[in-house]
Amino acid sequence: MLRRITVTIVTLVLAFSILAPLGSGVYAQSGTPPAPTPASAELPTVPTLISAEDLVPLAMIGLSSPEVLHGPYDSKRLRFGLPSTWELQSGTELYLHLNAYFSNSRRGAEGIQAANGGTLEVSFNGQLIATVVFDWIGERTVRIPIPDEVLQSSRSDGRHELYLFLNAAIDCAYDNQTAITVQPDSQFYFPHDIRPPDLDLSLLPRPIYQLDSFQTESVVVVAPDNPSREELEAAYLAVGGMTRMTRNALVPELLFVNEITPQIMAENHIIFVGKPAAFRSFVTAEWPVPFAGGQLQHPALQADDGVIQMTLNPSNDTLVWMMVSGNDEKGLQKAAQAFSSGALRTSGRPDLALVSDVEASVTIADVPDDRTFSDLGYSVQTANGFGVHYFDIKFYVPPGMTTSEDAYLRLRFNHSAMIDFARSGMLVYLNEQIIGSARFDENTAKGGMDDFVLPRYALLPGVNRLVIAADLIPTDYCSNLVLSNLWITLTPDSLIHLPLMPMQFALMDFRNLGNYPNPFVASPTLSSLAFILPPGDPQTWKLGAALSADLARRRGGAILEFGLAFADDVPEAYRQRDWIMIGQPSKLPVLSEVGDALPVPFPPGDDIAAESGLQITYRIPPGTSLGYLELFAPLWDSQRTILGVFGSTPEGLSWAANALLDSALRGKLNGNFAVVREERLFTADTRMGLGSGNLAATAVPDVTSLPAQFITPSPVEQVAQKPDWIIPAIAFSSVLALVVLASVVIRSAKRDSL
Repeated sequence: MLRRITVTIVTLVLAFSILAPLGSGVYAQSGTPPAPTPASAELPTVPTLISAEDLVPLAMIGLSSPEVLHGPYDSKRLRFGLPSTWELQSGTELYLHLNAYFSNSRRGAEGIQAANGGTLEVSFNGQLIATVVFDWIGERTVRIPIPDEVLQSSRSDGRHELYLFLNAAIDCAYDNQTAITVQPDSQFYFPHDIRPPDLDLSLLPRPIYQLDSFQTESVVVVAPDNPSREELEAAYLAVGGMTRMTRNALVPELLFVNEITPQIMAENHIIFVGKPAAFRSFVTAEWPVPFAGGQLQHPALQADDGVIQMTLNPSNDTLVWMMVSGNDEKGLQKAAQAFSSGALRTSGRPDLALVSDVEASVTIADVPDDRTFSDLGYSVQTANGFGVHYFDIKFYVPPGMTTSEDAYLRLRFNHSAMIDFARSGMLVYLNEQIIGSARFDENTAKGGMDDFVLPRYALLPGVNRLVIAADLIPTDYCSNLVLSNLWITLTPDSLIHLPLMPMQFALMDFRNLGNYPNPFVASPTLSSLAFILPPGDPQTWKLGAALSADLARRRGGAILEFGLAFADDVPEAYRQRDWIMIGQPSKLPVLSEVGDALPVPFPPGDDIAAESGLQITYRIPPGTSLGYLELFAPLWDSQRTILGVFGSTPEGLSWAANALLDSALRGKLNGNFAVVREERLFTADTRMGLGSGNLAATAVPDVTSLPAQFITPSPVEQVAQKPDWIIPAIAFSSVLALVVLASVVIRSAKRDSL
């Protein structure tokens, strides 16, 4: 009897363990429970008279989540830039939203309560501006005035710095734990006036884009409504040039004159690209080179010179207008290529550049192989105190140049012997990529030297930024020497060894969509590439501009030299280049010349590919949106490569272009043919002799599935979903089992009682 009861209990437990998850979710709990926050009174608020335009939350400048500082010592450093149009006024303040938490297990015979205390030292631009004493538990907002004399940045990059240092030495004297949370809704109050930005072409991409500013800028490139081939090519060069200058942080949108609305003019910097007659509506601006009779007029301007000029937006002087132009096609091309270099020389005034010759305008600077920190303008650099310290070093790499494999940074330094060698150390970043690290020891305390390889992939054309981050941890947190005897010094005889050489071509022999963007970026200036576009199709032109910007940002040549042609009039010289053809096949007349070379052809006048490779041919419904990518060699030159970016509709064309622009989709490309539908990707290699496998039929849900013997790759691996009837069925079966089990137990008990 006892055995039966035991079996019954075990069975019931197992049954309920099956049923329990069906009715409720199971949640993982954090390993460390959150610290209790004592209830607090209403927090002090920012005065209501303060304008919201003057408030800058810390969440906007790098403190994206609450930052917890732990005792006895901890720190946090934020660096940020202010917009170039801001002119700070007196009365700047910082409102720190803090949450103080203390824990203490010592309660002596005298009933001594938890020992609370500690201070938060607040520094701005290297100057101590306040010391906050923690004599409370819970939340509080602390108002800290910032003196006028510390508002000016002391950094070479113009950025400001907020430094918070927690000194909770009481944690050493008592069995105490201190935790101070800085909330991201803490904010600066920056009263400021707005002034027009400086107009200086030599500072490009400023003021259109500023690397050190938290304020988001936007820019559009405007081309004529019916651009010539040369004008559209120049607009593409301007889009690519600005993308390169901002390192892909700001990709201009291509628009046309008839699309410019008052709202666009009020919210964007504008770069006009084309011959001056197209921009008669914008002559009201005070251009350095004025318009007259549809021509640019300047005493020093020659017939085929290029003109790059900058002025203020007449209706909003915080925004700038630029013009990349020339009185003829040759001058326009010079101006566009010079602009793409990002390194302009002004002509007599900072807002004007007259380009007589492209080579002379973008001459590669000669720099020595070895440059010490002293040569770069940096003297002895020392940082003191606990925590992480950052040193910024900038150096220049001329556009069109790259380095050999033996480039390196030779860093000479020394530091305090009071640090914990096992936990202190140094990281080195080049353009935000970690390139090396070093540990400290007794020898480096007396004078250390370490070499760090400067990898070619991390170097960029133009100004490069080295950041040396040194973390100083004391041997004893509770030593009186923590605050005064932790330091590190970088010496000015540290050097950068950077042997430079011109970039070389890197040809790709194997044509595969997975190799994109190769071979189209083989030339540093993209001189081996031409974009082939349908005539009279502005929406397709915009997609092509986005692709040109994506390729331009990957190359470090002195200028951009890719070409552009309309598909009904391709210059013969362009047959010596690689092509990227973009558009609906029926709108690309030149496609008839390469049709036999296409991996999957298109019937004449049709935008749906004629896929092959199966015994069964599927009919795709008319109007179906599909994108296609095809990679092949043209019939006239087997050494050249053509990439077709096609679409059965404008929507399908945008999907095809997005497969090249989206890194997640691009990583799934393979073979020489792909069908794209929304974010689903199907690839094939027709060179394997199996055709394309009717990928379009696979991509369209309304088309019958393929026979089992023909397998097409799944676009994204999906987790199988359980049918809706599974859970109710399990529940019903479990209940039925319990009823049967209970009946057996009752009958058995009756037999035992007889």
